[in-house]
Order: sequence, then C-alpha cells, then structure tokens
Amino acid sequence: SAARTELLGKSLAEGPDLSPAVNGSWKWESDKELVFTPTGEAKKGDWAVGETYKIKLSKKNLADHILIENRTIEFTTFKIDFNISKEEFYIDPRNSKIKKAVVNLRFNYPIDTEEFKKHIQFNLISTANKNLGLKGTKQPFNVSFNSFLNEAYLVSENIPVPNDESVMIVSIEKDFHSTRGGPGYDKTKSIEINIPGKTDAFKIKK
Repeated sequence: SAARTELLGKSLAEGPDLSPAVNGSWKWESDKELVFTPTGEAKKGDWAVGETYKIKLSKKNLADHILIENRTIEFTTFKIDFNISKEEFYIDPRNSKIKKAVVNLRFNYPIDTEEFKKHIQFNLISTANKNLGLKGTKQPFNVSFNSFLNEAYLVSENIPVPNDESVMIVSIEKDFHSTRGGPGYDKTKSIEINIPGKTDAFKIKK
C-alpha cells in the first residue's frame, strides 16, 4: 500500500504541494490512488487552461516503506478546443418555408460567451462562385449556450432558397477564451453546409 493505513478513505489535512495553487482537497480513494478534487469556485478553484502544474509529494503523505526517486510530477492541462456535435441544413417539418443552417459545438471548457459571439461568421455563397475562389455574403445568425457554457448552438436566420446550389460557410475564428482564462483558441475553423438551390429540384439523375 502506498497510503498510510490511517489515511485511507480520508481527506488529507495537508496534501502534496501543487503549483500553481488550486483550491481543493486531497483524498486517498484507495491504497494506491491519491485524488485531488478542485472546489470548482471561480478563482483558483479549478484547473486553468493550457497550464503546466507541478505536484510535489511529501513523505508524510506516503507509507513509510514507499521509496520514490522523483517526488515531483509535472503535467499540462489541455488547451481550449471543441468538437462539432451537429451540422445540418434544417427544414421545419411543420413549415417548409423555414430553412436554417444549424451548427452545435461542444467545448472542453466553459467559454466567454460574449467574446465567442464576435468570432463567428456565416457566409452564403453559390457552389460555382466558391469554386472560383469568390467571397460569399454575410448572413445574420443567433447564438445560444447551455447553462454550463460549454455548448454553443449556432443558427442562421431563415434562408431564402437560392437560385443555385450554395454553401453556408460557418467560420469560427481564433483567439476566443475560456471563462477560466489561459491561452485562447489557436485555430480558425470553417464548417460548410450544403444549401440546395431552386434548380436542384429540376435536375434529372442518370
């Protein structure tokens, strides 16, 4: 057992040294697993974004027979990132005149919502013009978030059916941040949603 018998299942009055400091508690969950749980409060109560931490174990935290050559452990938390949980051209089943481009994102940290909104663009362009390298026209959109601020729901306003097949390009620009601070998102990502045009309805498939 790595833990002192009298400390098993108990929170430590004085745990290993953690730098930079994070408010929380250390507990021996098993004889081999020492767990740190942040308090989750706004300041110094959770892991920072993209931060390198050092943990220094003390002899008093371990059983007397445990010998460790290096008592310092170092790790770096993840940078801010997200995955796309939905991307679609939505047609309201009750009113086919309502057509919207929808993108849902899930982040690994809560985000600064007001800042994030400034880093989004919706641009509509015909497929032909896109292939020529031309720019599209900006489209109005709305953004909402879940209560944990780690999911964003991006929805265009109603899209009039274009004459020709088109693409809605949803751009998410770099340099927005988490509410926990740290470095910002360091990439620019584009999501393309195909928008059928009026002429598509009259195409004959061979």
